[in-house]
Amino acid sequence: MIGNFIADAVKGRQIETFSKGIQKGIVMHRAIDTFTDSHDVVKKSIIKFRPQLHKYAGIAVDVVYDHFLAKNWSDYHHEPLQDYAAQMYDLLNENSKILPLNSQRFLFYMTSRNMLFYYQELAHLQMVFNGMSKRSKFTSGLEKSVEILESNYLEIEAEFKEFFESLCEYISNEYPANLE
Repeated sequence: MIGNFIADAVKGRQIETFSKGIQKGIVMHRAIDTFTDSHDVVKKSIIKFRPQLHKYAGIAVDVVYDHFLAKNWSDYHHEPLQDYAAQMYDLLNENSKILPLNSQRFLFYMTSRNMLFYYQELAHLQMVFNGMSKRSKFTSGLEKSVEILESNYLEIEAEFKEFFESLCEYISNEYPANLE
């Protein structure tokens, strides 16, 4: 879990500074990113955002898919999302000293806003996209993401479900030891 959380902040050989368990999480996160980026269903979702968001369309879809995971959480996990999120925050906070600095900052932001839980709400998603848009170096259009999502909601949700099913199958086949 820790490796998955910090994977985007760990560059190159920095991975070697972490325990084997955390390294496994980083490697799995990177494999998930590669699988996701090359998946035809994800590409279909990205096409819906590309006319307005251009190169930021993939970022929007990543966040939108997080929304659908949170919204449909009970379809994928037996534990209520609020309880699961609290456990994740506790684990990450207990290990915050080993997290890269930018991961520590994001953890504070994430926990203070209970992001894992509130991603299921479009109003919260809009706040996330507004913040991302303000922080981007170039004009991103990310603040329009919820509007685009609402115009294509059922179709993108169906795409998410199709993708997530194949992602779960991929993970169970490629990383069964990480799921124990």
